[in-house]
Amino acid sequence: MVGGLISGGIVLVCTALWTRARYRMRSRSRYLLGETRREEAELSARAGVDLKRFFILSQRLLWGQTQPDLFTVDLEAVIAELLSEYPDFFVAHLLVAFIRREEGKDELADEALARAREIEAKLDVPRERSLRHLLPTEDEWAGIPPKVSLQEVVPGVVWRVPAYFVHGKAPLPEVSNATIVRRRDGGLVIYNPVEVPLEIRDQILELGDVTHLVIATKFHNHFIATTQKLFPGAKTYGVRGHLKNPPSKELHFDGFLCEGEPLFPGEIDEFAFGGHEFEEVVMIHRDSRTAIIHDLLVSNRAGLEGHTFWLRLYSFCWGIDERVGVLSYQVILWTKFLSVRRTVRALLLANVERVLVAHGPVVPAPGESPQLHRALGWVCELGPIEHLVLIRDFFAGQPGFFRDFVRYMIRG
Repeated sequence: MVGGLISGGIVLVCTALWTRARYRMRSRSRYLLGETRREEAELSARAGVDLKRFFILSQRLLWGQTQPDLFTVDLEAVIAELLSEYPDFFVAHLLVAFIRREEGKDELADEALARAREIEAKLDVPRERSLRHLLPTEDEWAGIPPKVSLQEVVPGVVWRVPAYFVHGKAPLPEVSNATIVRRRDGGLVIYNPVEVPLEIRDQILELGDVTHLVIATKFHNHFIATTQKLFPGAKTYGVRGHLKNPPSKELHFDGFLCEGEPLFPGEIDEFAFGGHEFEEVVMIHRDSRTAIIHDLLVSNRAGLEGHTFWLRLYSFCWGIDERVGVLSYQVILWTKFLSVRRTVRALLLANVERVLVAHGPVVPAPGESPQLHRALGWVCELGPIEHLVLIRDFFAGQPGFFRDFVRYMIRG
């Protein structure tokens, strides 16, 4: 009897807490993290369609194509479903063109792109409200990357250089930016080092000696061995997640970033996201008030150098357009939500003037500091149950992902 009353009481309390959390989340978009449902409706109005199902289907296609080792997706079935539900939405055809190009089916890709351009050309939408910036340029579709150059962000202190690279069969380039910081002693630290031409390497060395290469997120490993050869005198620091991430296991590291033990105390602050599968460490360079971010945030802005077609489309499908934000799948990667929230709160107290993300423009748009608060401030308003609501809502739309994600977590 007593046991039944206790069990019933626990169920009642849990139900009340869950109902309260759902009520608190009623105005928030689950597809555009950090944004409201009103802003989601505004983006749908710009698109001319209700984007909810588009986001679900497009995300299924993207992960099924780009991460087949983790997620099992019947691409042909999902493409048919997408085009059946969104026959007149040009971005649906654009996504199909992208998938076909990734598959190496160039003729089908060109046909889908032509259809996307045809539909978009008939739209009577002002340029500032259209989504035409998602379309590839002729050079982008041909796989011709932009010219790489070393660009100064903060005079004499911070520089950026991009690398354009491809995966699989498609020649469509992705972008990853390195951030170079001159320390007070004159030495250079390269965050998220990328492969650069020898002439760019020489330009960097003219700025000073490269003393450290820092890779502050466990899923970045593509350019580590190459940049170690370009800068053989530099020490390489990663995160402990590199030790268990298969592509990084054979790479050489001189050390690993440790919470509470910054490499350059009093000069470059470190904010470790230990409760996140990325295991990312965000840097704040005090003197220039610059935040340096790897994967935690993505920037998607029309018309800025560094936003490749690949990045623009991928970011849009994961809920980011014309802003700096968190890709909507990240909520399932917060394994210790309270730790993530605590780090976000500490980060937002930092005095930041600009935000530099690895996947975004080479040089940021003006006013990126308010963007940091817009991108992450909402996390501080969540509780653990609200976080569970976001996870539940994500997997409700992607039940197959839940099965595959559990398998990934068990494998470690």
